[in-house]
Amino acid sequence: MANTVGTGLKASVKLTDWSSAVESTGYAITVGDAAQSTSAVVVDNTTYVAGTDITVTVTLKDAEGNLVSGQASALTDTVTVPNATQKSQ
Repeated sequence: MANTVGTGLKASVKLTDWSSAVESTGYAITVGDAAQSTSAVVVDNTTYVAGTDITVTVTLKDAEGNLVSGQASALTDTVTVPNATQKSQ
């Protein structure tokens, strides 16, 4: 099962009496879709004073724990922080 993202990867075999390994052609393992079981959302404190900023960090990972990038636009409408308003960027 492919699990760690990478490019230019090659499978190889080298028997003990061989002087060198035989390699496959190169292949890549790409990141999968974000998975709930490995993704996380955290806030920077446990208590806030009204009027102060709350920093929310979302980390999206695929089922194998690889970081999923390029999803910032999807988070704008999907992250909710009760009793707070989104700050202009």
